[in-house]
Amino acid sequence: MIVDNALNALMSATVDNLRLQGIPAALTGPLIRNDTGTIQEHLQALHEIDPQLVEVYRNLARLTYPLLTARGITTENIESTLQQTE
Repeated sequence: MIVDNALNALMSATVDNLRLQGIPAALTGPLIRNDTGTIQEHLQALHEIDPQLVEVYRNLARLTYPLLTARGITTENIESTLQQTE
């Protein structure tokens, strides 16, 4: 029940942010922070679960590039991190 409540609160806050700020401004996580260390950890963890998930992560990350650019975030470091595990 605690997990359900936490997930519901997170989803509600995300939807509120999307509605109030728009998609680029509401984007959160290691991509918007240009946190390549966390991105690398995500890739490693996903590889341990199923190597095919790494490609899904890469593709989804790359789909956010226009949103990152709209926020003034450069994607070179992110792309370099994504390519290191290809």
